[in-house]
Amino acid sequence: MKRFFLLHFLMIVSIFAFWGCQKGINLDDVSIPNRSSQTNLAIQIAEEVGIMHNEGLDYCYSKLNAINNIEFVFEDSLKMLLDREIKLYADSYIASKRYDFSDVFCSNIDNNISVTLNKVFNDSLPTLIFQNRVQAMYYDSIISIVENELLSYNDVLLYLNTLKENVINNFSNQEDLLVVLVGIEVAKNSYIYWYNDVKWKSLFADLKSSSDRKWFDWGNVWDGDIAGAVGGAIGGLPGGLPGVGTGALLGGIGGSAGMAVIQVIHHWI
Repeated sequence: MKRFFLLHFLMIVSIFAFWGCQKGINLDDVSIPNRSSQTNLAIQIAEEVGIMHNEGLDYCYSKLNAINNIEFVFEDSLKMLLDREIKLYADSYIASKRYDFSDVFCSNIDNNISVTLNKVFNDSLPTLIFQNRVQAMYYDSIISIVENELLSYNDVLLYLNTLKENVINNFSNQEDLLVVLVGIEVAKNSYIYWYNDVKWKSLFADLKSSSDRKWFDWGNVWDGDIAGAVGGAIGGLPGGLPGVGTGALLGGIGGSAGMAVIQVIHHWI
């Protein structure tokens, strides 16, 4: 029964992540005297989103791990649980970071369930929305770094930090700067999180006996997860909105947690 809970959990979180209302800090609404200050603000926002991404994964883990009687958790009650608990998480933590997430949960969630399930079963991410080729190019650069099997753990972090410095020093368009920096920070934090993770592995340990668990490649969890995390974060800024809001944060969390369990779902369903 736990696999069905994982499916429902992924379904709900993915809906929140990729169809969430877009609200947050808008660089155009902030009075900043020069580009340097605006750039510093973009860096700060992106770094905070990266940190909150990992804290959100820990939060998701705590909710999954706390429910023992999975067979009694139906879709409606699960939705109510996540509505309440994730909103508390968002209101208490994110609000303290001066973000406005009062509209974290949109009213049309139920209408998107079948669409999300279709995407999950096809092992595909929601369509990413890039406003120009520059954003798409840097997304590809991020993915190529974390998927390079010849790079060590430290090398990956070094290359991501180097890419970050390159973006900061060469971008004049502040919207592109924020979108790409969010992608880099989510990728970096997600990589660190899954590379060093232990507790999520134990969460899935009871799904099969140890002798049957060879199919699951944990080395590929964080590798495949990065695409979901970065895609969710960048895709959470549609329409050129230069603000980090629900889509950017929950998009990263939903993409990351979703890619982590998608192997499990496909193995049993």
